[in-house]
Formats: sequence, structure tokens, C-alpha cells
Amino acid sequence: MAHFVAERVELEKAFPEAKIYSSDGHAEGVDLSDIEKLLVYSMSFKTSKYTQRLARQANHERKQPIVVDILVCNQPAIGMEVYKAVAIKKENFDKNSYERVR
Repeated sequence: MAHFVAERVELEKAFPEAKIYSSDGHAEGVDLSDIEKLLVYSMSFKTSKYTQRLARQANHERKQPIVVDILVCNQPAIGMEVYKAVAIKKENFDKNSYERVR
């Protein structure tokens, strides 16, 4: 899963055999019960999308546990701050969040 369109385009080129999902657009209304391993390359800045993705991963149709890896870059990117805000603190990462960590 990747948040930005350009990231998904590059990932599709690099991994043509993989299913590349949007961390925002594919957080709702998709069935991820057949996915054995999910790699979150970059995540949405919205807590609601993170929560929805968790629900899609834990679908009642799932036959085996899913392995989820979330790539988080500490520097020079904002990935760690997005992860802390969205996944840990359960708050959206927005302009104010970014200005606090700059």
C-alpha cells in the first residue's frame, strides 16, 4: 500500500507481479482476506483510513493470520511522525502536526 499516486506508479514498475493498493482509496470497501503479507510503503495521514485498513485486514473470511510490515523512515522524511500521529496517537497528521515537528 502506498499513499501517493507517483509512489504506486513506481512500485508497479518495480514489482509488476505484486498487487499495489492505495493506503487511502483501498482502505474501505475492499476484501483483504486473501492477502498473506501486506507491506505499507506509505500511509494515509488520516486515522480513519488507518482504522478502516485494520478492519479490512481482519476480515471475517480470513483463513490465516496476516503479516503486516509498515515501512517508516525516521529521517529526512516525515514518515515516523505520520506513523506516531495516525497509528499510535490516533489523530490525523495535518499541517499543525507537521509544523510542530519541523
